[in-house]
Amino acid sequence: HFRFVITGCAHLGICDPKDFEPTIDDMRKSGPAFALFLGGMVDPAVVETSHSAWQRLGALIRKLGVPVHQVCGGCSLTPISASKKDGATAEGCSRALSERGYDSFEYRNNLFIALDSANVAPQATAGQVDFLRKTLGHASGYRNVFVFTNKVLWLQNEWEHWQEAIHPLLRGKVSYVFGSGAHFLDSRKIDDVTYIAAGSPMCRSLHFARPSFPHFLIVDVDKSGATIRIQPTTPLRWKNL
Repeated sequence: HFRFVITGCAHLGICDPKDFEPTIDDMRKSGPAFALFLGGMVDPAVVETSHSAWQRLGALIRKLGVPVHQVCGGCSLTPISASKKDGATAEGCSRALSERGYDSFEYRNNLFIALDSANVAPQATAGQVDFLRKTLGHASGYRNVFVFTNKVLWLQNEWEHWQEAIHPLLRGKVSYVFGSGAHFLDSRKIDDVTYIAAGSPMCRSLHFARPSFPHFLIVDVDKSGATIRIQPTTPLRWKNL
């Protein structure tokens, strides 16, 4: 048995890091072996102060006290220019992953795969698809295979690219796919793959038809599979209720 925790889209720089501290404290107290951060941790709109925002995130990670595995994600709460977005996202990727933006690691006979959700269009995805195909070529030797990424492309307008390039490789091999860019909670099974959207900015109560509140996920893994729990982290402050 082991446990890991998942969060995403903290949007530090726009959201106050102090609002994220209770999440870090609650995650630490839950006793995880490691954490997955699903991108959007520093908002690309704060490119002028992104270095200090990443430093604050680094301090919070050290406070968490366990290894943290991150994915690239340029999710923003405010409209920004492409140049600003690219600058901040590039720094985040360099701190989170190898330059290619995707990677994998193993833990107790479980396989974890980080994918770059900004790189799934047919004209740009060849390297990532080759990596995924090779990595999943040994999937039968693992107890579970987990994929984590930033955008929830299975719920967004790029589903056709994900369905064409990525999803066929996951069928029959991957247990769960996690993403955070939609800022609401959703779980659905497509073929035999369970897709989970999780993650909500700490500084805003955004109105969706689906649940949205500050939270993280606790995932317990044992010989029978994985159990996933939603853990709210701060008092809910809903507007217009």
